[in-house]
Amino acid sequence: MELILHYLQEDGKEGVNRVLNIMENYCITPEILKEHLVILTFNKTIDERLKNIPTAVKTALTKAYNKRFKDDVKPEKKKERPEEDAD
Repeated sequence: MELILHYLQEDGKEGVNRVLNIMENYCITPEILKEHLVILTFNKTIDERLKNIPTAVKTALTKAYNKRFKDDVKPEKKKERPEEDAD
C-alpha cells in the first residue's frame, strides 16, 4: 500500500498506470481491494494519506482500473430460469 500511495501522491495522474501495474503484479483483484479498503481506512495514517490524494487522481485511477479489470468489476447478471410449463 505504501508504494501505491507514494505513486499517487508524488506522480498524480501520471502514476496511475504504474499503480495499476503494481496491483496486477501483486495479483490485487477488485475483490481483494474492496475487502481491504475498509480495513485500511481504520489506519489513521493511511486514511489521511488517501484523503490528501486529489479527487482528479482518484477518479483517473478508478476509470483506468475499471477499464483494465472490466471483466472482474462487472456484476454477474442473473440467468433467467425458463418458466416451467403448467400442465
